[in-house]
Amino acid sequence: MRAEIVSIGTELLLGTINDTNAQYLAQRLAGLGIDCYYVSQVGDNLERITEVLRRAWDRSDLTITTGGLGPTADDLTRESIAASAKVIMPPWLSPSAPMRAALMKQFVAWVTKGTPMPPSRYPTIADGTLVKDSVAAMGFPGIPGRPSPENLAHPLLDYDLGPHLNYQDASGFLTAAPKLKRSLPQLVVKVDADGNEVAGIKSPLQMAPLGTYVGWNVTASGPLKGHVCGNSGGWIPFAKTKAERLASGDPRPSLEERYRSHDEYVQAVSKAASKLVQERYLQQQDADAMIKQADASDIRR
Repeated sequence: MRAEIVSIGTELLLGTINDTNAQYLAQRLAGLGIDCYYVSQVGDNLERITEVLRRAWDRSDLTITTGGLGPTADDLTRESIAASAKVIMPPWLSPSAPMRAALMKQFVAWVTKGTPMPPSRYPTIADGTLVKDSVAAMGFPGIPGRPSPENLAHPLLDYDLGPHLNYQDASGFLTAAPKLKRSLPQLVVKVDADGNEVAGIKSPLQMAPLGTYVGWNVTASGPLKGHVCGNSGGWIPFAKTKAERLASGDPRPSLEERYRSHDEYVQAVSKAASKLVQERYLQQQDADAMIKQADASDIRR
């Protein structure tokens, strides 16, 4: 097996941080009998990370990504992996790292000071946001030319591990190969009329949507064509105009129907960002960065 390590972080290229992660990983791979053929370094740039990942996937059997500083608010690894995948829908590029950073800060405050965490936004059966894996239950709109999410959830398999292994604490031992008992039912998040999830913590760029953001994607070619593509998300953009939407049969309102001007779009992002900051799901500096990003965009110009 040929392995490649991709170290991501501009600080690595500037020489301010030593790439000790790659050194450690290479040593562990060698200990497992896996040959590490390449170690690549790339800065925090979506296009360049995507290029390096695609090259790594073409020439190596195993690709491991690591960061010079670990996960940060500007981490692009997830987005780059999605962009590198050969999938039907464009990658979902709405950031999630800033919300994770805010929650980590709240978690530290809870542990060290007893400050209550922000309320959970996890979907539940009780409030109707966790539903069966079907278009009818989810409420997913019929979008022309795009795949349906029905029955795409990975199966959750229940195995018989025998009488001598305690699954709860992993104590004991196996006396025979586990036997498959059943496939447990899977539930997914309900969506709104745009196809966007109604539960969870969304970035301001999702709360002022430019399309449908889904946590799944479908392989476009090769032996797995038509199958769900790992954990790569996808994005289905809205039509720019009402005429374009009606011509394609898209039931989702167009950008011009949602935002009367560029300023109105920026205001929608700003309002969403302020709400998240107030609720402690986002830090002010990240909110400011997203508002600035929205203002610099060409949406409704």
